[in-house]
Amino acid sequence: MHMIRISIYTSIFVCLLSSNVFADCDSTANTHYPGVVPPNYYGGSQTDSFSCAINGSKNLTMEQINERADLIPPSLNNRFYVMLGGNAAAEGIVSAKNSSSDTNGTVVNDFATGQAGTLSSTQNKVASNNFELAVGYTWKEFALDLEWLAVKSIPFNSSIIGITSPFSFTSNIKGDALLFNGYWFFNDMYNAKLYGVFSLGYSHNQSTTQIGSGPVNVLNRYYGAGGLGIGARFNVVSSLYADIVGRYIYLGPVRMEATNVNSYIYIKATRTWLGASFRLLWLI
Repeated sequence: MHMIRISIYTSIFVCLLSSNVFADCDSTANTHYPGVVPPNYYGGSQTDSFSCAINGSKNLTMEQINERADLIPPSLNNRFYVMLGGNAAAEGIVSAKNSSSDTNGTVVNDFATGQAGTLSSTQNKVASNNFELAVGYTWKEFALDLEWLAVKSIPFNSSIIGITSPFSFTSNIKGDALLFNGYWFFNDMYNAKLYGVFSLGYSHNQSTTQIGSGPVNVLNRYYGAGGLGIGARFNVVSSLYADIVGRYIYLGPVRMEATNVNSYIYIKATRTWLGASFRLLWLI
């Protein structure tokens, strides 16, 4: 009976040794020449550092701690950030309608005849470039930032038709907006945070309009702006994140006005932006 117990204990001890539970944390494991197999190796892999760290007989080196930290994305929780970006694909839209030219609400485009016409074209869509700069603060499930959005100018060229003497006019509309954005992170996947975003702010639109060779008239309009979108943030390296978002933004009203002898226009319009943006976000 004693011989059987000794045999069992011996087998358990040999098994534990073969599984490296009693690894001796050989500090020379990385200095052996090729072809010389040091202790605490299994096949072509070194198990010494891992076993010692798990069993508590040796701490991770600073190099190992840094390597491990590089694999863990910095938390998007309770951090300030700066974000910079532009559009990946976007469309700027101006939608217009002919409007009254006097306090009585009567549309008059030709003062000589008193006639009112209609616009030959009421909407213009163009590929729109934009620039975005934001500063904000993020929590685990929410984030807030203040964004300056500058968008590409949009030409709006049309004609007044349906009158005795039709005429054409040209206008160029440009502007920017200051937006307060609120983000809700509704899904946290590995290395990515999906979010919805709501925007509310202030817009500035400037129109430069001319009928034929007549004088140029510039009008500025300041109004509220707002939008909705959905996007995602991905960790690239260390404190750098990539942010991709698709948004629809209402950029407020536009007014176009010009005159040339007997011809006159006063056009009411609205400006919108629809597209996807790519931004880089730095945690600070």
